[in-house]
Amino acid sequence: MSESSVSAPTKHYVSYHNAEKMGYSFEDSDVFSVGTKKPVDRLIGCKIWSLAGIGKPRKYFLGACFIVDDVGPSTQLQFANYARGSVGTVFNPLVALSDLPWFPDFLKSQNHFSLGLQPIQQKFVANLEALAPDPIQNPIPSSLFPDEVDSAENYREGSVRRVTVNAYERNDAARQRCIDHYKPTCFICGFDFGNTYGLIVDGLIHVHHLRPLSEIAEEYTIDPVADLRPVCPNCHAVLHSRKPAYTVLEVMDFIRIRAVGPSSLISVSTPRPIRSGS
Repeated sequence: MSESSVSAPTKHYVSYHNAEKMGYSFEDSDVFSVGTKKPVDRLIGCKIWSLAGIGKPRKYFLGACFIVDDVGPSTQLQFANYARGSVGTVFNPLVALSDLPWFPDFLKSQNHFSLGLQPIQQKFVANLEALAPDPIQNPIPSSLFPDEVDSAENYREGSVRRVTVNAYERNDAARQRCIDHYKPTCFICGFDFGNTYGLIVDGLIHVHHLRPLSEIAEEYTIDPVADLRPVCPNCHAVLHSRKPAYTVLEVMDFIRIRAVGPSSLISVSTPRPIRSGS
């Protein structure tokens, strides 16, 4: 086998969130996005482990890990760039690290997280991976978004303490019932694939979950009519362009504002900030 046919091992980095310095908790940040002053061009495909420091004396916790699939210049003044992912694992509750036997050496290797976004020495990667035994899931097909209904049984969703994004229990039957009820037409803008492109894509539509699955604390029975809405990819992208996601009514108002002018502008909540990778 040639060297070119062997995949290079995934590079691992650590990002540290200091709640006191940043002014907001780890949980209130975009956990799959970090801001940094360092170059980010080579981070695509790398795995970032997001740690948080809390209290005095300082206690350290693992909050999330994710695969970077998007990088670019940051819009936040304190950072030059950002790196974010759409696939990863959120640990709920946070995983305590301070008392683990290997952690003091890891902390020392990272200069107590004073250097910002830093590579992780290979000898510590296995320790971190052991805290996340469930492998990060592959991205779902491009026809679905992270909160779309995919597959499971009995219309039941949610119920995980360690939430693996894109690996919730989901349901094709619930998705189809939603589409059967509302028809395969965007609930927000009215777009219909079949009317625009013809029979080859007739019935194609995304399904948006009105209640983010990551906010569901226990298993519940999904109501496909009350909890789901069919939306086109454009409107779905707008819904998820902010965390927490915009509501269906907010995105409807964006379209209405464009039609009737800014005098009808509505107020929307401020997006959650990204975390510092420094």
